[in-house]
Amino acid sequence: MKRDEFPDFRREILPVARLVFSFHKTIDTPHSLGDKSAIIFVVSIENKRPNKIGGCLMPKSRMFSSIFLIIILALGFLVNGCAYLKNRGNDFIDIMDLGISVNDRIEPQFGLYIDFFNILPLGYSNIESKTIGFGNRQGGWLYYADESWGVIVWGKEKKGLGELNPLDPHRTREDQRDAKEWPRYNVGLVRMLGEDDSPPTLQFIECQRVLHLGWIGFFAHLRPVDLADFILGWTTLDIAGDDHIKQSSAAKSSDKK
Repeated sequence: MKRDEFPDFRREILPVARLVFSFHKTIDTPHSLGDKSAIIFVVSIENKRPNKIGGCLMPKSRMFSSIFLIIILALGFLVNGCAYLKNRGNDFIDIMDLGISVNDRIEPQFGLYIDFFNILPLGYSNIESKTIGFGNRQGGWLYYADESWGVIVWGKEKKGLGELNPLDPHRTREDQRDAKEWPRYNVGLVRMLGEDDSPPTLQFIECQRVLHLGWIGFFAHLRPVDLADFILGWTTLDIAGDDHIKQSSAAKSSDKK
């Protein structure tokens, strides 16, 4: 191979490398492939000398730049891939809470309650039991409670599932990050406009269904915004801002027991 057939390293490869590593070093954003952020700008510099590969003509600079960038992307995925896949799994779990509620005591309990995005609550429930289900990024035999009532534009809600993580933006507001028990919120359009103590922002984008008769029932909470968060998360966007939720100290202590 003649000397002039090799790519000019300083002119073609080095500028791409500098862009990759300078952006990886300087930009910090939650929309990442893991604990570290990386925004990679792909820059291909064409020249007029074509190279024939597999019967197709490809500019040499583009070919070598593409190979170089594929290697960098592969290395980045190997380093951050576990955290990336874990976040995608958590986003999928966040789409829905679902379970069968089962009394853990003799007294019967009752719940018939629906809620459309915390704006139109209707019904009543007073349940404190166990559930076979999943939610709040937990699953199995969990604590479950729902103490809610609503008359379309006015109501109150308190719901708990598993261990509370007060750092989860689905569960608490910014001013409740040190909460020790499940909060109670005002719901219903009129009440929320007239009074404080509204739910966290992410709770406005979920629908709740509860039915419990006597000793057994079921519940389902659907969150359309978390479905969008799951889909867009594959591009590293985090519209819900929940990819880097840390485990609270209370949850850590309960795990050790």
